[in-house]
Amino acid sequence: MACVVVLIASQVTAGTFNMAIVQSYAADHILLEVMAVVAMIVAYLSRAPPSVYCMENVVATPPSAWQVTRDEFMAIIKAQKSFTDDSVQFQQRVLSAGGLGESTHVPPAWQLSKDGHSQFKPSIEAAREEAKQIIFPIVEELLQRTKLKPKQIDILIVNYSLFAPTPSLCAMVCNHFGLREDVLTYNLGGMGCGANPISVDLAKRLLQNMPGSRAVVISTEIWTN
Repeated sequence: MACVVVLIASQVTAGTFNMAIVQSYAADHILLEVMAVVAMIVAYLSRAPPSVYCMENVVATPPSAWQVTRDEFMAIIKAQKSFTDDSVQFQQRVLSAGGLGESTHVPPAWQLSKDGHSQFKPSIEAAREEAKQIIFPIVEELLQRTKLKPKQIDILIVNYSLFAPTPSLCAMVCNHFGLREDVLTYNLGGMGCGANPISVDLAKRLLQNMPGSRAVVISTEIWTN
């Protein structure tokens, strides 16, 4: 019946209407079956959510000045004087088997502890500076690769674990790159590494409800906090 209505609407739109044609269609059972199958396919496709695609992916590369050797990394750990000998030995074994090389990157605030004595002193200013040095370059590279302008971004999602400042990391990105005032921003924190797939899933759900939109997902962890 729905197919017949569509055909009638098409006929009316063309400016003609012939009931005999409609009756001839109704008498052709094979044609009706084909039309029913087509209608079911169209109905199914119309209910399917819009497709979501990943346009680009960028991985941050910290400055070379942040690199430390394995021995320097262990010196940083020992300098904190908050671990027992057993704990330090365990971390040494993890370091050896965990794939960290001789050029692992450590934020500037931790570099002072390479002498094995100076303790790390966290600060909100140092943590925010670390976030800027990591996030801004990858967003800039993303925009260059995709040829997008900041005003074309509709959704911004930033996930992290511990460093949740006010103003937020989303606000920091929006202010630096000049995103639109009506851009949708989401700050997801306190979920560890699991926040990355959660953020991607959130972006997918939002985009399916906003066809034609673009979302940027930033997954990071700030050591200096």
